[in-house]
Amino acid sequence: MGKVAEYLRSHLDGEITDASDVREHFSQDAGLFKITPEAVAYPFNEQDIRKITRFSWQLAEKGRKVAVTSRGLGSDWTGGAVGESIVIATTTHMNKLLELDSRKGQVVLDPGATIGKINQTLITHGLFLPFEPISSEFSTIGGAVATNASGIRSAKYGTAGSGVNSLRVVLSTGEVITTGRITKREFNKRMGLATFEGELYRGLDAILNENADAIASFQGKKEFAPLNIFDVRSKDGSVDLTPLFVGSQGTLGVVSQIRVAVTAYNPNLTHIVLGFYSEDEFFAIMPELAKLKPSILTVLPKQTSQLYAGLNPLFIGKKFGDKLPEYVVLVEFDEFATRSQKRSLKKVKKICSKSDVVVLVADTERHREELSKFFRIPATLLQSEIEQSRTAPGLESSYIPAESLKEVLSGMRELFSKNGVKHMTWYDYQTGVIRTFPYLDLRQLGHRQKLSRLVELYRDLILQNSGLVGIQGGGRVSAAFHKEMVGDVLYGVMLKIKQLFDPYNVMNPGVKFGVDPKAISTKTIQGYSHGNKHNYLPK
Repeated sequence: MGKVAEYLRSHLDGEITDASDVREHFSQDAGLFKITPEAVAYPFNEQDIRKITRFSWQLAEKGRKVAVTSRGLGSDWTGGAVGESIVIATTTHMNKLLELDSRKGQVVLDPGATIGKINQTLITHGLFLPFEPISSEFSTIGGAVATNASGIRSAKYGTAGSGVNSLRVVLSTGEVITTGRITKREFNKRMGLATFEGELYRGLDAILNENADAIASFQGKKEFAPLNIFDVRSKDGSVDLTPLFVGSQGTLGVVSQIRVAVTAYNPNLTHIVLGFYSEDEFFAIMPELAKLKPSILTVLPKQTSQLYAGLNPLFIGKKFGDKLPEYVVLVEFDEFATRSQKRSLKKVKKICSKSDVVVLVADTERHREELSKFFRIPATLLQSEIEQSRTAPGLESSYIPAESLKEVLSGMRELFSKNGVKHMTWYDYQTGVIRTFPYLDLRQLGHRQKLSRLVELYRDLILQNSGLVGIQGGGRVSAAFHKEMVGDVLYGVMLKIKQLFDPYNVMNPGVKFGVDPKAISTKTIQGYSHGNKHNYLPK
């Protein structure tokens, strides 16, 4: 055992190892990068995380850098959960629901708690986490907050960070802070603290004051920015550091506890599947459907439903016949009032009545079970192998406005057709988030080269149509585009904040900031499996 692991082993309540097979496992997440960590720690509690970060800080003061990377189950495909560092794996011990307050409608969670499992518990209390990513079965709440990930109901309930009330965060020094909105008076008081926390508040105050006009004038989509500096200070002078840490991917500190809002669980949902055979009708009707504000409005182009049909030919054929629609649209209404749901369904049918649109409605328990399969198409395809190929990341989450959708989808069809690549795509019509995954066998050199070309051309297509790339976390994949997303001035502001919180650059370095695209290419793996999400027990 190396000196780093040996030293920490005697100080932690949890475990740490630098065994080669463990390091090999944690060298990958669900993405394209392979970066072997120095050691892997399984903290038993917050105190363990403090000891690790403090140790890293002390070494940095002496001129030796041992970085820290926090990680859930490794479902991130941006490369944000790998690094030449001590990987802090929270899913082994720090994976619990710590507190449930039904009256306030909130829970306190360990960062390694899996969203799917937490919801299983909450549902028994008539509650649930409204944020629900496609990968909720293997996504941790810590990872979702770290990337500010969007879910299938984000149009109604927001991204993962929307419901976060407060965080406990271990800073790069090992100090712990609890975020949450504080008054101007309290903020001024904390600026006087003779601690690293006080230093942070003083530095942050200066940065925000010097750049107030630039921050206020930003017209972009702030929820997709590398750091959310826009919601830190309110007009009344109150301050909340929570937005800074949400979406920061562990580059400012390690989240050790999350207090997040929950909402009442409604088991009686209206699920509707629409099949559009005419592209013109699709683009004419979708804005009208969006006005109804459903909890889900997801678009699946024909290419995606064709792939699903290959896995479920009898099921999908039974619903749509031999000819698949050009677009399949998933619609959900989750109002508690049955009358409201019926009214919404009636409006959908009326909107579609004058068009050649197939309307499928779950009106029995069996039908609800059947239609739920349609709502799992993206999750099913993400975990499926087709012709020895798997869904390869690299294009990840992007944003395009609804008015650019036609041009983007047309460009995508041409792009993937020319390169002979099958792909899956789904688009949240209300949030503008689009996710695209090509099916490739990355064991083959030709396929890796093809992916590189596709990534470049796809990103050009998005940017040329008023879109944004790398909007979920960014990681190592899309961080090079962050400056373009927010502009030179605001990117500089965010970099100053990174340097303020992490002066030695030991908190998940190489992620979000200071990313060299050319250097990244040397760290990509030849093989890839989206199933690399299981926990790896400590030795």
